[in-house]
Amino acid sequence: MFLISKRRGSTRPCCFAESAVWIKAHKALGLTTTVNRALFCVSGKRSNPNRTKCSSSVNGTSSYDDIQEEGTCYSLNESVTFQGNGLHSGEEVSVTVSPTRSFQGVSFLYEDKNGMSIHVPLKSSSVVSTELCTTISAPGNPWSRIATVEHLLAALWGCGVGSAIIKVEGNEIPILDGSAIQFVEAFEKVGYRRFAGHRDRIYQVQQPICVQDDRGSWARLEPPKDKRGLTVEVTIDFPHNAIGKQTFHTNSVITKDIFIREIAAARTFCLETDIEKMKGRNLCKGGSLDNALVFDRHGDGILNEGGLRYPDEPVRHKVLDILGDLFISGVFVVGHYSAYKPGHRLNSQLVRLLERKMEQERERVSISEEHLTSAITDPLPLAK
Repeated sequence: MFLISKRRGSTRPCCFAESAVWIKAHKALGLTTTVNRALFCVSGKRSNPNRTKCSSSVNGTSSYDDIQEEGTCYSLNESVTFQGNGLHSGEEVSVTVSPTRSFQGVSFLYEDKNGMSIHVPLKSSSVVSTELCTTISAPGNPWSRIATVEHLLAALWGCGVGSAIIKVEGNEIPILDGSAIQFVEAFEKVGYRRFAGHRDRIYQVQQPICVQDDRGSWARLEPPKDKRGLTVEVTIDFPHNAIGKQTFHTNSVITKDIFIREIAAARTFCLETDIEKMKGRNLCKGGSLDNALVFDRHGDGILNEGGLRYPDEPVRHKVLDILGDLFISGVFVVGHYSAYKPGHRLNSQLVRLLERKMEQERERVSISEEHLTSAITDPLPLAK
């Protein structure tokens, strides 16, 4: 078993509310903060992009041809355990992602303090909350809540892992560094086993579906521009000079290489001015500069001394969330996703519509097969 542990050692934990004061105190003492400087992290001066617009376009040459053409999905070679704090609960939590002997899709097992395991299926009806994260629960078992599943699910999606058992001890997935890169690195280290012939886990969007809210935000899935996989075009717009309006779009499908290089390391983020509001809603108890980007109240930069990992890290993290939320459907979507100021609630609504479409198409196929079988077994009488 491979173990990833995100625990703070002798360094005192730092919550969002203390972050700015804590950094100033450390500077005065000549000490350094414990900002995680994992893959892609840009070290150096405090970031102050002073921009209002940013657009990224990503190209790729490799593809998920084996997944799309052969129906190939993967499981892990061995179990991987992640330990750390929950972003919202602030409690120590643990999750173990285990391989499956045969292909059975992705499912969660919630383990309570008494050691009892409850199966939580991966489908839209399991989603019970979308407030600042995606939370799932077993039907009829509200105490089996598992929060912040989107980063782990995005990592599974990005690595093509379509069959796994995810055992969770606690009510949340550990936030680690606020991105999906540590999940991905662990998966890559243990490697994968191959399952072929599962095209039912691949769904190609046939007709456009769209959801929107009364604030002008919307999300849309439509037939693919490239039938090898998923392409995206996502725009966010925040009233902060260091974020502003950002757009991320792919000119080719999101391959594993593109996911790891361009998306996986993007961290969750918030505005410093929103921290008190979140605390008032009993959220983000485990938030710190170790696991999130915090954009300062002055509107000109971020509190994290390590800087940004990408110049447009916020919109890339939104794409990360989107991929994880879409994988709630349990399938690898082939299509084009576009959105303006999306969030977990819109993504969840979109997945519900997607599942309805898939079910309707399965019913049509089933009816067609019944008619075909009937025509073969009960041929029309010959004309006299």
